Amino acid sequence: MDPLTRLLAIEGVRLTKAHYELSVLKQDWAWYASLFTEDCHWDEGGSWPARHPVTGEWDSTGANGVSYETFEDLNKVGGPWPKKGRQAILDTLTAMPDIGMYHEIFNAEIEILDEDNARAIWPYKDILHFPDGGPIKRLHGWGHYHERYVREGERWLISHLTVTRRFLYAWPD
Repeated sequence: MDPLTRLLAIEGVRLTKAHYELSVLKQDWAWYASLFTEDCHWDEGGSWPARHPVTGEWDSTGANGVSYETFEDLNKVGGPWPKKGRQAILDTLTAMPDIGMYHEIFNAEIEILDEDNARAIWPYKDILHFPDGGPIKRLHGWGHYHERYVREGERWLISHLTVTRRFLYAWPD
């Protein structure tokens, strides 16, 4: 692949993730789902709880007395994970409770595999404010998106997304 084609592919992947970020912040779930392939693999089960990067064990640092079971219960809200397809994404997100959210992604490692396939790892951080009466009031965390992309026409779409959370601070209600 020539260097210009590779750079254009990288920018196409970046644009898709920029749209992803904006759709999350606006909570525009139809737009969000449209950024995925029709038959995508979507797994946000790793969003809760934080895991040690080597052992994979729960890292309770910053949990401030919030139990592992509480995080597992949060994980079940959208579960079971993973989901398959755009419609499953849309169904899951529109059924979720309203959560105040700040979300930010950082510079990715993007690898263009060929003219129509790529993969990327995106670091992220988020701040979530939960409705009153829940087991957690606020959560501030960091982790990674592990993604694969497929080019369909002129657009790069996410074909596989897995979220891992490395660290979090949680405040109980």
